[in-house]
Amino acid sequence: MGERPRRHFPCYRADNQRRHFAGGGCGPSTAITGGSGFTAAIAWNGNPATFVLATPYTATVTLTANPGYIFDTGAGEYASTADIISFTVNGITPVWISNTGATLEFAVTFPPAAAPAIATITSAGNATVAGGTGGTYQVTATGTAPITFALSATAPAGVSINSTSGLITVAATVPAGVYTFTVTASNGALPDASQTFTLNVTSATTPPNHPGQYAVNIGAFTGGAVATNHATAAAGQTVTLTVSQLAGYELSTITVSRTSSPSTTVSLSGTGLSRSFTMPAYNVTVDATFAKTAAQTLWEQALAIIEAAAYNAPKSAAATEVELAAWLADYVNELLKAAGINQTVTVADVYIQSGSFTPAMATANGTFTFFVLPPNVTGSTLLNGTILSTVGNVKTDNYPSLQAWTQNGVLYVSGLSAGQSWSVYSIAGTPVYHGVATGDKAEIALPGRGVYIVTEGNATAVKVVN
Repeated sequence: MGERPRRHFPCYRADNQRRHFAGGGCGPSTAITGGSGFTAAIAWNGNPATFVLATPYTATVTLTANPGYIFDTGAGEYASTADIISFTVNGITPVWISNTGATLEFAVTFPPAAAPAIATITSAGNATVAGGTGGTYQVTATGTAPITFALSATAPAGVSINSTSGLITVAATVPAGVYTFTVTASNGALPDASQTFTLNVTSATTPPNHPGQYAVNIGAFTGGAVATNHATAAAGQTVTLTVSQLAGYELSTITVSRTSSPSTTVSLSGTGLSRSFTMPAYNVTVDATFAKTAAQTLWEQALAIIEAAAYNAPKSAAATEVELAAWLADYVNELLKAAGINQTVTVADVYIQSGSFTPAMATANGTFTFFVLPPNVTGSTLLNGTILSTVGNVKTDNYPSLQAWTQNGVLYVSGLSAGQSWSVYSIAGTPVYHGVATGDKAEIALPGRGVYIVTEGNATAVKVVN
């Protein structure tokens, strides 16, 4: 019996060989379907456990011919990239690796997927609506769409939010008062945005022709709200006022006066956030002012320093997001100390944007995006930074021959002049080391993370970040 004729593998077709692979945050797919006369296998270079956004990935695809098939008609097909550009994988042209006839290998490099921008609520955290009338308030947020809005369970009955548009609706049936709840905006990029929201439902207007009743009128204020237990009251009746303060604000003044004659005031009793008065025989208006707290004022000074700084983390201190957050907290604290601002940031106050962390490689810098948000104050804007691929963050100022870098908590200095005094200070000016150079090189152990200044003689030479 003669030899069975050998059939040949047909040309690839773009329409029936296109494969879809897992996206950022998912585990790599190893499932791939073969075709007529061949089977297929896929392997991801580096065997990543999960895909990370903003990172390119390369997959090697191996096609194995079934018995009786080969990947060549004898005319030398599939011998280079030029022979396989007639098909694509997710729109990407593959790169030929080899063809033995029995197996054909090629590689596909998928470009990095852009990291989504986290949701950030940009609208104010308070609104005032009239009791008995109701109203709406538009919550706005920035970030990669789509963004989903929600209210916490502490929102009163009759208050709802459109999950798609962010429009808050307050029903006319919601009683007068001050309500505090949380608004969240999420788009899958962590952390979700959250905002403490204060809703002030003012007292209804005095009903017409209602003898013996007088109106308690309350307006809208910046930084807080005031609610009353009586929209209207008879002369001699006790009216109680409840004050609520937005984060970063505190009550400064509160007064009650005759609506038709503001110079005529009504005596208030009580302290703090609860006050009361006896209703006179006329309509009254409640006025209040709120001032920023000392903590908020101090924090705004700190924000100016934080948002103006450049962030270049050394590779040795930022191999992971956890290490980077610790370095950022230390670095920010050094900046604030140097500026004379008595404010401390903890690691828990540092938020690295989901998907923005790219570690430094041997010859390429890494990148990251973060913001700072301590409790009860406003957060910083989104800030971008770099992870340096060199061993330390070195900036030579007035002494070009002097160089310094850090590694594993040790400061290395070169370019010193033998017999010359040299010193190391923290960025706050605290002495760390002082000595006389015995050669052109020296090394000392640093007390911790931070920004250090190396000087020789009277000249500032190098700023280095550990």
